[in-house]
Amino acid sequence: MLLVSHDSAYLLKTSTLENMYLVPLSKAIEKNGGYVYSDTNRILQLVIDLKTDATATLDALVKLLHKFPLIIHNPVVRIVITGNRPADSLFISYPAYIWFDGRLDRDYSKEALCRIAMLSADFKNYSRWEGNDTLPPFDKKVFSLLVKKAHLLKKPIRFWACPDGPGAWEELIRLNVDYINTDHIIALSRYLSQLN
Repeated sequence: MLLVSHDSAYLLKTSTLENMYLVPLSKAIEKNGGYVYSDTNRILQLVIDLKTDATATLDALVKLLHKFPLIIHNPVVRIVITGNRPADSLFISYPAYIWFDGRLDRDYSKEALCRIAMLSADFKNYSRWEGNDTLPPFDKKVFSLLVKKAHLLKKPIRFWACPDGPGAWEELIRLNVDYINTDHIIALSRYLSQLN
C-alpha cells in the first residue's frame, strides 16, 4: 500500500496513491475518451515524490500501476519520479512509462538522460532572494545560465523551495523556467490565466 502525505505524522491508511490519484485519474481518462482532460491538447505530468526506499517503493509503484492500463499506456500521461530515486544507471531498467526528475548539478549518461523528464534544483542553492522587488542581477545571470543548460539538453527545468507569489512567478516566467512549483495552486492558476 502506497500512502500519500506531506507529513508522516498525518499518514492515514485511507490516503493511498490508488484512491486519491490513480482511481480518479483513470475515471477521468475513461470519461474523456482516452484523454485526461476534455481539452484533448492538454497533457498531464504526474510527479510522484518518493520519501521511502527508492527501489522498494518504486517496485511497489510499478506493481500498482499495472492495475491501471488506461494510465500507463496513455500518451498524454507522463509519470515522473522525484525525491528518492534509484541510481541513474538503473533508470533504463524500469518500464517505459516511468520517467525521472534529474538534478541540474549532475551529468548524466546518454541512456539515463533519455529517461529524464525534467531537470530540477533547490532555488536556495543559488539565491537568497525572497520574492520582493526584482531578482538581483547576479542571481538573474546564474538562473539564466541554469535554464540555458537545461534547454541545451532539451529538458524542461523547475526549481523547488522558490519564493511563492506573483513577483516570483513573474521572474520565473521571464527566465523561461518551464514549471513553477507552488503551494497556491488557485492563485497561480488565476495569475497565469490573466497572462493569456
